[in-house]
Amino acid sequence: STFLHIYTFPLTRNRADNLDDLKTEFADDCNALLSCNSEDSDVVYDLLSYAAIKNNCKAIQDDLNKPRLKVSANEINNLITTRFKHLFERLDVPTKTVVGNLHKEQIQIHLNDNGGKKKNVGALNIDGTWKHKPKDSYTIPNEAREKLLEWGFRLPD
Repeated sequence: STFLHIYTFPLTRNRADNLDDLKTEFADDCNALLSCNSEDSDVVYDLLSYAAIKNNCKAIQDDLNKPRLKVSANEINNLITTRFKHLFERLDVPTKTVVGNLHKEQIQIHLNDNGGKKKNVGALNIDGTWKHKPKDSYTIPNEAREKLLEWGFRLPD
C-alpha cells in the first residue's frame, strides 16, 4: 500500500492522512515536500515537483479517489472459481504498459446469471460503469453486490 505525506517548512512532521488534509495543505502557498512511502520505495519530490503537483491538484484528487481492488486479482479469481462461479465468470485486469493501461481499459468483472446457468451476461468496470451492459431484465443479486463492494468495485446507478 502507498501513503501520501505532506511536510511543510520548517519541517513540522505534519502530514496529510486524507484528501481533506491534502486540500488544506495545497491551499497555502508555503514550500513543502511531497513524500510518497510505499512497500517498494520511499520517494520525496523536490520543491519544483511540488509546484507542478500543486498546479495539478485535481489530477491528484482524481487519482486518490480512483477505485482500487481491496483484494488481489489472483485471490478474486480463485474465489470465483471455488465459491462464486454462480455469480461471476471471471475478473479481467488490463495489461499495463509504460504509459498506463492498454486501450485505457479498467479492471472489470464478468457476471453470470440464474445461478451460473447464463454465463457472461455483462461486464462491470471497477468504477461502476458497464463495459458490456446486460439486458434490462438483469439485476445484480444481493450476494454479488456485497462481494463487489468488498472487493473494491463501485456499483452502477
